[in-house]
Amino acid sequence: MRTPLMLCLSLAALLQGIPAAHAVDMDLSIRAPGIQLYIGDRDRDGRYWDGGRWRDERWWRDNCHRYRDRRDFRGHCGPERREYRERHEYREHREEHRAPPPGHQHCPPGQAKKGLC
Repeated sequence: MRTPLMLCLSLAALLQGIPAAHAVDMDLSIRAPGIQLYIGDRDRDGRYWDGGRWRDERWWRDNCHRYRDRRDFRGHCGPERREYRERHEYREHREEHRAPPPGHQHCPPGQAKKGLC
């Protein structure tokens, strides 16, 4: 009677010491002699795995679509830059900031040499 009880208590104590699996957003699979790491997985620092090295979040947002059709891709991408640019809000925002405000005296780099300022 004591042996099964001690076994259960020791197993419960062991499981409480293991960090929660949901703390790291990774998809690991142990199928063969090694561990598989899928493209789009994140590490504890928030960087993404692209199949060769860990990339920061900004790089991943810009380049995620290149990996979308690969067999080992398990991540998810936001809208592509093309789709974002086609939206109406982006065009309005771009047109608002195209012309300098009246009385603007700043000359952008390289424009003075061209005689545009």
